[in-house]
Amino acid sequence: MSATADCADSATATSPVVRDRARLAQGLYDCAAGRILAARPGAGGLLRRASAAQPQDAPAHAALALLHHRAGRREAAARRLDRAAGAASRASRRSRSHVDAIAAVVTGQKDAPRRVGAHLSRYPGDALLAQEGAELLTWEGDADPRPARRAFLAALAPHYEADGWFFGELAFDVAEAGGPAAAAAMARRVLARDPGNAPAAHALVHAHFEAGEHASGIAFLRTWLPGYSPLGAEHSHLVWHLALFELRLGHEAAAMSVYRRALDPSAVPGRRLCDSASFLWRRHLARPEAALPWEPVRALARRESARSTSAFNDVHLAMAFAGSGDGDGMGRLLRRLREQADAGEGVAGEVTLPLSLGLDAYGRGDFAAAARHLEGAAGAVPRLGGSNAQRAVFADTLTAARRRATRP
Repeated sequence: MSATADCADSATATSPVVRDRARLAQGLYDCAAGRILAARPGAGGLLRRASAAQPQDAPAHAALALLHHRAGRREAAARRLDRAAGAASRASRRSRSHVDAIAAVVTGQKDAPRRVGAHLSRYPGDALLAQEGAELLTWEGDADPRPARRAFLAALAPHYEADGWFFGELAFDVAEAGGPAAAAAMARRVLARDPGNAPAAHALVHAHFEAGEHASGIAFLRTWLPGYSPLGAEHSHLVWHLALFELRLGHEAAAMSVYRRALDPSAVPGRRLCDSASFLWRRHLARPEAALPWEPVRALARRESARSTSAFNDVHLAMAFAGSGDGDGMGRLLRRLREQADAGEGVAGEVTLPLSLGLDAYGRGDFAAAARHLEGAAGAVPRLGGSNAQRAVFADTLTAARRRATRP
């Protein structure tokens, strides 16, 4: 599945030449998959039309379940997954395997990475599951996920030589592994073929970050972002990168302008908690005395803390509660993390709990305790997943805690 350019689905859907409903459904599905792979909006509507044209099209139902899952709509995801399973029972072995792998992802099975990998070992050209497999590995908490993700993509690379979306994903890993120049060249080749490809834009931004080219990152994003829909899956995160670049260069007013316009949950509903909370926390580290608009982020964190979450999201909940001074929210989070640690969950005991305790202590002004907790978890921070740019906030917080505790 190539996603080097957005498809013109209207011709596929309305042409009188297209009489066969199965062909129509396949065309709509291919167009939707291309949009998902390039992080463009509009895939959901195309998939609903595909499933209406061909109700027994298991992949269309499964892809909708995956989209609902990514958006946190669990009940809608479960309903579509049931329809996918029913359709797959009468479909090919490949469709059954495809639906089984997506079901493992949507229902949160611990062996989801293994089941996705098993499917791809038989059908390596299944692009949606190739992308989802890489995403799963990004957040694997049992160990540093970066080597496994790089190995996963390297094994699939021969099957995607003509697919821009894949090399946009791969460029991110090349940047993270210490090759920002090679990553930038790879991302630019994808963008030359498909200028609106968000994963490639994201990889190029990370290449600029790793190279310390903050001004270049700003110039690229201020040119590229106006053409990218705010409904795109990567919009919140790319805006976060722009605000972070501005902050790194000391452009505090410009950074806050970006935040208020495009990251503040009260201004733009649907922003990612990790983007909004981590930017405000960095702004707090840079100028502790400044008043910051924490309340919408605190409200978002309160809503998200009510559902199961990842280690990465947990530490951003802690950031939101510490920054906003929400002792009740922080207390509930710490109690849950202690319960998970006591139950033997290694990532909670070794990473999320000590980091959250450090953030809590910093927010309360106990900088010596903050430094102590953060030092204890420093070596395990990569287990959170995410990127070097995202994880750098903990090193920044430790540095600030040591300085404010007057420790060497």
